[in-house]
Amino acid sequence: SGRLAAGYQWANGNRLTATFWGFSTSTSAAFEGPLSGALHYGIGPPHALGGGAIAGDSGSPGYLDLGTEIDSASADIAFGRSHELGDDFRMEWAAGIRYVMYEEATTGFYDDSLFAATTFGDQNYVEQTALGFYVQEQIGWKNRLFGTVALRVDDNSAFGKDFSIVTYPKVQASYVISEEDFFN
Repeated sequence: SGRLAAGYQWANGNRLTATFWGFSTSTSAAFEGPLSGALHYGIGPPHALGGGAIAGDSGSPGYLDLGTEIDSASADIAFGRSHELGDDFRMEWAAGIRYVMYEEATTGFYDDSLFAATTFGDQNYVEQTALGFYVQEQIGWKNRLFGTVALRVDDNSAFGKDFSIVTYPKVQASYVISEEDFFN
């Protein structure tokens, strides 16, 4: 697991940032009965370990083994520029890209062969990737009135095969009244 980030800003107002992040973890738990009356079992890590759902309940002793492995990584790169347009106006624009990968493998095994002769096992694998782009332009007047337009485009494997990219347009205006003389 780790994160690496770097950024640089030139004297002319250009800036570049890059961030790379990675995470990997593995958890497991095993229980043997009798377990004080009721043995709850599920596929996935127990709730105490950050996930899992209760799948059933058995009042007899048994054996339960759960495990999960998670790998995730992301990369972000952004470029921007800001500059003055005369004494009253300031303009900033930015563009960037983000890639995210997530994998989770979960296994579960339950054996209650002492009384009910019930044995089952299951596994689950989830892989998800996302790719997104954005561009944004902001114009400010006298550090009081700001207007922003932006466009973000995302594609994610969780959207499914019949669903393509998603586009998010943005238009925003704001006024900072606390910069006015009568407010102070």
